[in-house]
Amino acid sequence: MANHFTKTGNFYVSAIGGNDSNDGSANAPFKTISAGVTAAEAAGSGYSQTVVIGSGIYNERIVANNTSDYLCIQGDGNVVIDGTGLSDSIIYQGYFWIYKDITFINHTNFYAGSTSTTGTYTRCTFKNINKLGSANFNSNAGTTRNVFNDCKWFNCANDSIINYARYFHFRNCVFFNGHWFWD
Repeated sequence: MANHFTKTGNFYVSAIGGNDSNDGSANAPFKTISAGVTAAEAAGSGYSQTVVIGSGIYNERIVANNTSDYLCIQGDGNVVIDGTGLSDSIIYQGYFWIYKDITFINHTNFYAGSTSTTGTYTRCTFKNINKLGSANFNSNAGTTRNVFNDCKWFNCANDSIINYARYFHFRNCVFFNGHWFWD
């Protein structure tokens, strides 16, 4: 099956036609984001690597296997990361990771328990996310812990954060039918 990636990166993932036994090239993409992250980390701790994610629905937890700073997860097409059925955070231990053009849906524990997950989210959409972090999340180390640029939030609420909201920066974001950080 031919893949039609329009974005460039170091590794590629396709929910349709990918296989985690592949080499992660545009012509032989991985099937899971986790395999792309693992390959990026193996190629240099993930530092400044880009994993391009093709259109599809991904129901998985994205976990850094080591301290992989500045890894970019770039959506290419209609990329949905669905947290249905996951009890732990969709993303864990991604330190200063960059997420672009991804839709995150249906999750009740986004980030929970991860004090070192930080990131920049650009043109991402969040739908039906009921908990962004915990009272312990991002409690230290700076004022630019999470930056959301041009993001959209639908039916999102927060039932846990009462502290440290000051570490979240929202630029040109739109919120529909929900609220954040205020109980």
